[in-house]
Amino acid sequence: MQKPSNPTEATGREGCELLTMAEFARRLSISVWTARSWAYRGRIASVKLGARLQVPASEIVRVVAEGMRPRVIQDEERERRPTA
Repeated sequence: MQKPSNPTEATGREGCELLTMAEFARRLSISVWTARSWAYRGRIASVKLGARLQVPASEIVRVVAEGMRPRVIQDEERERRPTA
């Protein structure tokens, strides 16, 4: 069986970009050690390729969405909003 030449072929998923821990950490402004800790605890998806631990780029969107808080409506805006 022939080895896939890139990770996309291996997963069969188009656009499945894998990031190094350093790239993932840099994009989220966290330390590499925090990113590795999240991976080992299962907070983020990761794949071990040889000695390298990599993260799907889609995990950035998921982690950001998971930490998103709802917008707080200020008192002035409440007064202007029509009540039903």
